[in-house]
Amino acid sequence: MKGLGLPVIVLGEVCISTAVNWNELLDAADRAGDTLAYEEVLQSDLCALPFSSGTTGMSKGVMLTHRNLVANLCSSLFSVGPEMVGQVATLGLIPFFHIYGITGICCATLRNKGKVVVMGRFELRTFLNALITQEVSFAPIVPPIILALVKNPIVEEFDLSKLKLKAIMTAAAPLAPELLTAFENKFPGVQVQEVSIILPRCCELVIIVEWFISKKCSACDS
Repeated sequence: MKGLGLPVIVLGEVCISTAVNWNELLDAADRAGDTLAYEEVLQSDLCALPFSSGTTGMSKGVMLTHRNLVANLCSSLFSVGPEMVGQVATLGLIPFFHIYGITGICCATLRNKGKVVVMGRFELRTFLNALITQEVSFAPIVPPIILALVKNPIVEEFDLSKLKLKAIMTAAAPLAPELLTAFENKFPGVQVQEVSIILPRCCELVIIVEWFISKKCSACDS
């Protein structure tokens, strides 16, 4: 980071002379005035630094510019019909430091004027309450969450008829056939798409997510 000329920000109570503490940064922002300084932003400037999962070695930060993200969105979202614009509420449970979360979920949904329902961490009651009250229509999740939806008795505390969920996407690990069958029986109106994500390829992931939203969710309405 030093070679790039970028500041280092640390979390918690740790104080490092060569870094900025996150809490001190927030305090400084509160003390700052309302005058905004204009700084030109170029398409070639660094926009995001998502990290790989590290399955093939050390986790690596990938430098993506504004042009990278804009080009990926423009090259893939053309397949989403106008009838879907502003109609999708996506669950934002996947971490945004990974390309799956920041681009495939957050940016892709917002680009189509949809809503991202952000959760800081998974807790089943909070999860189900968010699905119902926020009328989530598309939820990218992982097999352990599907298992909880099928097996955990907490689910029975909620009126599942109020769900607006039209589709889920599952990745990160294979979905057992019997678990898929059990989920489809319990949530018969919800489409399931299983995706294998081997590398954090931004454009490919956006295409998968937005194609699924547009094609599968529109099919549910027909």
